[in-house]
Amino acid sequence: MFAITLKFLEAVQRNNNTERFHANYDLYQQEKKRFGKLVQQLLDYGKELNPNRSEVQLKQCIFRFNRDIRYRVDKSPYKDHFGCEIAAGGKRSGRPCFYFELRPGGSFVGIGTWRAGEPFESKMRKHAILYFDQWKKLQTSRAFLSYFGKMLRSEPDQPYALQEYKSMYCVKKAFPNGDNAIKNLSDERKALRTSKCSYQKAWELIRLLPKKEQEYYRQLCFQKDWLWEVKITDDILLSDGVLDELKGALKLAMPMIRFLEKGLE
Repeated sequence: MFAITLKFLEAVQRNNNTERFHANYDLYQQEKKRFGKLVQQLLDYGKELNPNRSEVQLKQCIFRFNRDIRYRVDKSPYKDHFGCEIAAGGKRSGRPCFYFELRPGGSFVGIGTWRAGEPFESKMRKHAILYFDQWKKLQTSRAFLSYFGKMLRSEPDQPYALQEYKSMYCVKKAFPNGDNAIKNLSDERKALRTSKCSYQKAWELIRLLPKKEQEYYRQLCFQKDWLWEVKITDDILLSDGVLDELKGALKLAMPMIRFLEKGLE
């Protein structure tokens, strides 16, 4: 399905300059349209699964092909991939999303929330803490775990991809003083909320919890972004089954996306 698209993007990788791009502008428009058609089909399917996205349009989902090079060492004018973000409010809305990137040899689907900012971040964190059992259940369901695997963790060479907080400030901010919701928390979670925790102290508290729950508390206490990724091979992109593959991924992702969106209501 995307044989020509992959060849076009490979050509951009080899010759990323305006002269070459302008010479192949018609081909770019053709492949952009092909990608947009796929995204529209995903968007329509997403609206069936989640009516909250009924107002989102195609132009709100697809990222532009030009790169912002004002503050970049790499001055290549164009991206070497097509990307889209399906979320209530469109791309870069800060809301839970389904992201698809089409790149030769490096295509992937990503779901979750990235650099949400306030007030979204605190609201989603608060919701996940209050409904911890459901938060854990969604991540450990057999179908979800088999396809998406575990949540991504911080990597030191990826400063913008994932970040971990170094204090309990994020949890405290989700439950300000006087919030009646705090009374619904278990004693263990109250300790995490009310203690004057350093990074080390918070870890000590987490390690007192049941071992099978420690990783999920770590996510809530320290991890800034909640992301899951799965690679999409070129073989899938070249086949007629790529749409079904992405629809299947979107369907598996939707319970987690709806759970996080619930915290924003």
